Amino acid sequence: MLQESVLIEKNEEIAPGLYFLKIKTAGMAGQAEPGQFIHINLGTIYDPLLRRPMSILNAQGETLSVLYQVVGRGTRIMTRFRPRDEIDVLGPLGKGFEIEDSGQNFLVGGGVGAAPLVFLAHRLIKKEVDNKFFLGMRERELLFIKDFLPEEVEFFSSHENSPRGEAKQVTDLLPPHLKTEKKTSLYCCGPEGMYREIASLCNDCGDFSIQVSIDRRMGCGVGTCLGCAVKVKKPPREELQLVRACIEGPVFRWQEVNIDGT
Repeated sequence: MLQESVLIEKNEEIAPGLYFLKIKTAGMAGQAEPGQFIHINLGTIYDPLLRRPMSILNAQGETLSVLYQVVGRGTRIMTRFRPRDEIDVLGPLGKGFEIEDSGQNFLVGGGVGAAPLVFLAHRLIKKEVDNKFFLGMRERELLFIKDFLPEEVEFFSSHENSPRGEAKQVTDLLPPHLKTEKKTSLYCCGPEGMYREIASLCNDCGDFSIQVSIDRRMGCGVGTCLGCAVKVKKPPREELQLVRACIEGPVFRWQEVNIDGT
């Protein structure tokens, strides 16, 4: 983890209420792994007090980028950042995706939270296997995330306003692709309900490994405040334990996560 004063290169609204932020770092971008996040100081002293965690969209050379949606006071303050401004950032933080040796890779995203899969896609194309990206959004206009993907990745999309007969949920896209004898790794970012559906679809379909990114509110981002606890099942007795999404996560293997608390 590094703490740097970074230079803003871009902070542009690319869809209503959705911004693309690009920063120039000294060493942070070079250390980043897909699935990790950064923690941004808003430049305020007391209100808002806490930094804002942002998943890494991509990192290349000295630059690092994120997508963020304006949902409250903190992200509204971020919209005021201008090129050549300097901001204080911690990162990269958390545990990212573990890239596996598989016959093919499925990247499954739901909503703007799918952003970390873009970074992962750029890493996976270095392996000579099939890489498929499945994206579900509420509106067709938000499918622009495809523009950030490498052209080698096969892209499939759905949106809730799709015409009758077309896929409305990202999980509607998966069944035909799950009929395979190849060992397949699934890397998922989205709502937890989507993860349950994906796991259910994969149960009887073959050799699948599922990793998921768990979204929790984070205070400190460095494991001290314990505000981002996640219940996981630890072998060999499958006993439930609380771990920190900002340290032991945010990426977990699906079979170890206890989302329902049962």
